[in-house]
Amino acid sequence: RGVLAEKVKVANATYKQYQAALKNKQYDESKLLIARALKIWKDNQEFISAFKASQISIIASRDVCESRLAGHGKRSKGRCYDMVSQTTKGPIMIVLPAGAGHDSPFAFSKFEISVNEFNEYCSQTKKCQKINKSGNLPVTGISIDQARDYVAWLSEISGARYRIPTDVEWTYAANAGGKQPTGKSYNCTLRLGDKIIKGTGLEDVNSGKQNGWGLANYLGNAQEWVESASGLKAKGGAYKDAMQECTIELERAHDGKPDAYTTFRVVRDVT
Repeated sequence: RGVLAEKVKVANATYKQYQAALKNKQYDESKLLIARALKIWKDNQEFISAFKASQISIIASRDVCESRLAGHGKRSKGRCYDMVSQTTKGPIMIVLPAGAGHDSPFAFSKFEISVNEFNEYCSQTKKCQKINKSGNLPVTGISIDQARDYVAWLSEISGARYRIPTDVEWTYAANAGGKQPTGKSYNCTLRLGDKIIKGTGLEDVNSGKQNGWGLANYLGNAQEWVESASGLKAKGGAYKDAMQECTIELERAHDGKPDAYTTFRVVRDVT
């Protein structure tokens, strides 16, 4: 028993060294450390998941999120991403100008996190069942804890720092310095008499007009979780909200439980 306890202690210490190396972007060193930890504790599921991620080789993005991209997210060359496997991109990001408490530019996911993107996480980690819906729809029906787990995985596998946006960051991104699209084409409920002519269900994450910084579908479709000092909120409204109510200011408190109307985006630090 004493020998086993000592091995567990050494394995956990090695795993902490792996995490520190990963945080410092010492990728070759991190690979050696996680392999060493797994050799000591072969059936530790957290070690196994980290080892598999290390074998993907934390690949630098082909379109790196850099400060020079700030404000140009409407252009295809103004977007960036990290890889989550050798062939699979993570969320498409746009870089926002400094603001919302940031002294330098930061990145914000251009689209709501999709079913395909969340299913990639489920497939690689085995922590959830794949969602059987159209892959380009925003992911809904998950809890805030699952969303946070996805973000933690995204950070670990990419080597970048991802998280769910704050209320202030989301509002800043949506406002885009006042550069709003003309005309209301949001996926919110629009009636003609008794007939619903818009807002009958979720649409693909890349549908609708973009604001001046390239943010898409930030009003209507699915409302989006944000972190705030007063607790978890959902911003921007969903397709079930009336068109005249779908504004940047629309928000409601949220308990973080799964529902059919709520999704999320991610924020990424730019170095």
